Amino acid sequence: MPSLILCEILFLIMVVDNSFSLNNENDYNQCASRNAECNVETARPCCDPNDHCKNSQADNSFRCIGKMRLGEFCESDADCDEIRHSKCSKDRTCICRSNNVEFNETTCAPVLGGFCWKNETCATDNAVCINNECQCKDNYFPRGNTQCIFHTLGVSCENDEICEQVRFAKCSERKICSCSSSTVKVNSTYCAPTVGGFCWTTDDCLPSNSICVANRCKCKEFDPFKFQPKCIPAQLGVHCRDDNDCKTIPNGKCSEYKKCSCKDNYAQYNNTSCALLLGEYCSKDKLCAPLNSSCTNNVCTCDKGFFAKSSHSCLQYHLGMSCQVDETCETILYSHCSNRQCICKGGYAMFNETSCAPVLGEYCRKSQQCASLNSQCIDNICLCKTDYLLQFDTKCVAKYLGQSCKENDDCNKIKFAICSHDKKCVCNLNYVALGIRKCIALIGEYCDQDEECITYNTICINNKCQCPARYATESKRECEHVSIGVTCQKDSDCKSSIKNSVCSNDAVCVCRPNFYVLNNSECVPSLSEYCLNNDECRFNFSICINNKCQCQKNFRSLSRNQCIPFISAYRCNLNSDCGDPWHYKCSADKICVCNSNNTSIDKSTCSPLLNGYCWMDRQCVVPNSFCFDYRCKCNNNFVAVSDNLCLSL
Repeated sequence: MPSLILCEILFLIMVVDNSFSLNNENDYNQCASRNAECNVETARPCCDPNDHCKNSQADNSFRCIGKMRLGEFCESDADCDEIRHSKCSKDRTCICRSNNVEFNETTCAPVLGGFCWKNETCATDNAVCINNECQCKDNYFPRGNTQCIFHTLGVSCENDEICEQVRFAKCSERKICSCSSSTVKVNSTYCAPTVGGFCWTTDDCLPSNSICVANRCKCKEFDPFKFQPKCIPAQLGVHCRDDNDCKTIPNGKCSEYKKCSCKDNYAQYNNTSCALLLGEYCSKDKLCAPLNSSCTNNVCTCDKGFFAKSSHSCLQYHLGMSCQVDETCETILYSHCSNRQCICKGGYAMFNETSCAPVLGEYCRKSQQCASLNSQCIDNICLCKTDYLLQFDTKCVAKYLGQSCKENDDCNKIKFAICSHDKKCVCNLNYVALGIRKCIALIGEYCDQDEECITYNTICINNKCQCPARYATESKRECEHVSIGVTCQKDSDCKSSIKNSVCSNDAVCVCRPNFYVLNNSECVPSLSEYCLNNDECRFNFSICINNKCQCQKNFRSLSRNQCIPFISAYRCNLNSDCGDPWHYKCSADKICVCNSNNTSIDKSTCSPLLNGYCWMDRQCVVPNSFCFDYRCKCNNNFVAVSDNLCLSL
């Protein structure tokens, strides 16, 4: 009987095992072809081993998708993740990232300077991954981002073969790789031919303005000086040996000082040419050297409105120049000679250095003639334009913002307005336009009355727009009601109105731990607390460094809310050097500082804030506090809103 039972058990195991194997084989054979729907729970979802059963965003179904290749369609960078160093381009195709090149259709490889993973192969020959960047191996140097060249120049050699990696390099008589004749060393891996040197292409030639002709570097348009292997044209003032060296300079010669200069009766026109002086015979195609001169009736003369100061220069007739008779000033409109100077006639004012124009109230023929800014000619009289006001009978000033001006005084009819860089009347800094006639002050700016303060809830106090009592300055444009000490139910009731505050167990808004009340309206971080910028560190001589409020350079923290000059700090070696250990200690940099929850009230005394150690009431410096059980606490009916303030309930 036992043998029969054992046989039945073995039979059942074989049936179950065969059934399981059959199911597995069916699952394996039920694979899907590419782009067909697939079942991720089967042993072989996709028939092609290179395909993956993935969710398709197009119809939200699982399909067999082939391994991504460069150039295939993508919707986001994530679609190209299978291709290392690739991304999805604007054209929705997988491409290699910057500083990477295509290694094969499924791989991108970084070039020199490109990001790489440890021990990853770089695309550039003789480059390796160092500190996550493809760099040339030792003794190899980069040329662009595509080559690593072996450092050949200067190394020992037996023949030219070892120097071949550097073009135009040879093994010298001293058995060192050096640049060949008529070439110069540009860097440790590059020789370049100069003028007369052998070349294959123009790009080989080093000098500017040189080209490769018949395998020799030559200058494009002119011959170089024979003693200088460069392509530079002859210029006035450069060294020469004879006139032939200066032949490219029109009317130039080689002077007795062996420098290129102008011939007699000619003067320098620019660095490479000479032109005729005033009074010399000329023709229309000849240049005259002095500025504001030209060839008139075959003679170089000054242009109209200019006079000859010498044969080399023409000066413009201008107001203030010396004169003997009125005719000298006749080219300056509405001027005459008075006290041996050209000045404007009566009823006219200086329009610019070379002209006069009628002032307000004087005769005119057109508006362009009127001298005053923002004036015009009306019925042959110079008058202020519409919307401008006459001031002191001499100038027209703006009535409205946005009108033209030359200086701030032109906008003085609009209070708190100035003349901008664009020469328009605008409101001064920290003032805001109210319509086109008024500029209204922001918080902290000058005012004469409350109506001149634009920010809601601000009033004019001591000629400055300020927030009233129980309001805090949130910005130049906002006064926010102070909420420290008011009742609350949750933290958000406090944070919405004052930063760094929370709702305490007493159901009032208080400052977070290690934040102090400033001006009864702000919770500011103590020293060593987190900050984002310098504005958040409000204690004197403190700034935000590495996102922590810290004392400025050459200052040290005396307490959690005080910075003092290091030179005035008391030095110490032990805590006992500083006084009682309840209130003082010796810091790591050997100066006496106040203990936590203490503050300095003078140069030699640290006193406890709230929760600081005490043994008598007068030691507690926070108003409305007393010493209880050796700790400073708020008086009855007062609540602590920070370590430095008790408010009445």
